[in-house]
Amino acid sequence: MASNEDDLHALQPIRSELAAGPLARSPSGYGHDEMSIQRRRRNDGRTAYVVRWYESGRGSTKRKRTFDRRRDAELFEASVRRARQLGQLASEVIGSNATLEEFLVEWWDTYAATHLRPNTLATYTFVLS
Repeated sequence: MASNEDDLHALQPIRSELAAGPLARSPSGYGHDEMSIQRRRRNDGRTAYVVRWYESGRGSTKRKRTFDRRRDAELFEASVRRARQLGQLASEVIGSNATLEEFLVEWWDTYAATHLRPNTLATYTFVLS
């Protein structure tokens, strides 16, 4: 009889992440690998929901977007998570007609030279040359 109960349990649908509610957050609510939705009270008394996330991990740009409805904030958070899972590139790269060489030259000047450690730069120089 236990096997029938196990079979019934296996057939029950799994709730989606959105339907199951928000994931556990770090105490600060804004960890490096996480996103957060925070409820804020506006000056006029209305409630707003702020989604915060890091653009690409530790040390990267912090972003935020504000919504009037919690559901809209949850859907936006899910879309950003999904884009990360799929490895989608930034919109500046997707719509660009630049060659890989042009992109790397710009990336080197704007990001690598200012954000990477000397040993990492040396390794990248060797790989890219």
